[in-house]
Amino acid sequence: MKSGRVTAARVTTTDAEIDAAIARAGIHVRSRAKIVAARYIAARDAIALRLSTGALIEVPRKAIPRLRRVRAKDLTLVEIGPAGATIWFQPADIGFDLEELLLATTGARALRAAGARAMGAISSKKKAAAARLNGKRGGRPRK
Repeated sequence: MKSGRVTAARVTTTDAEIDAAIARAGIHVRSRAKIVAARYIAARDAIALRLSTGALIEVPRKAIPRLRRVRAKDLTLVEIGPAGATIWFQPADIGFDLEELLLATTGARALRAAGARAMGAISSKKKAAAARLNGKRGGRPRK
């Protein structure tokens, strides 16, 4: 009678595969927008961010519900997280990630629409084959 014990197969990873994975991870990290500078602008009652992409973003404090009860003087000391993905206001003991701040500036609907457009623009072999097949059939099917 068999004991029912299952043993896992060993997977061998070559040095070349490891080097390729490290290179892919590095490209992903470098291509992601990071916060490189952040400050509170009292005159406009807003948080200003400069991203690694060169983009400048200004978020009105009233657009961030968790900041509505925080005193302006508690927003003067802004720290950027180690990965550049977050900011932290030490005196107020409150922090935000970049995605949360982008959501506050654009709204959920606009951010979702932009994400859908970006994902739809990504081409693949499967999408190209489907487009060719639709072309042979007279074009895209009507809705």
